[in-house]
Amino acid sequence: MTPAIAARLGAGPGDPAMRTVYTFLGGGKPVMLSVSWEPAALTTGTAIMLPEEGPHAGQGVVERMAVIGQQITRAEETVAARPALAAEAERLGIRPGGIVLTITRTYHTDQAAVETADIVLPAERYAVTYEVPVR
Repeated sequence: MTPAIAARLGAGPGDPAMRTVYTFLGGGKPVMLSVSWEPAALTTGTAIMLPEEGPHAGQGVVERMAVIGQQITRAEETVAARPALAAEAERLGIRPGGIVLTITRTYHTDQAAVETADIVLPAERYAVTYEVPVR
């Protein structure tokens, strides 16, 4: 893991992680990019080690982590905007330097962070809406 990813997961820099790169499509066109990391110390040798393979392939983080006894209790997100990197613009089919929304998401159990992701959306195409429960 890079130092930044390790810090988000409460791990050590250089600790192994499962890194998964996604390009999400809508109508056959790329609409969102995501790179996620899960600590290898948590998932190695389990039925969920490979997020897109095996009996739990393609399930969400909450469902997959429950398989190995990890109950997600909260998710934390940070939303920002910035110019797209050249590779992102190419993958998303937008102009180089076009503005993208970035979402840094981390899923937590009561004890630890178990997954983190960097998500990129073209700002010109999307708005981000949140529903926040109020007690």
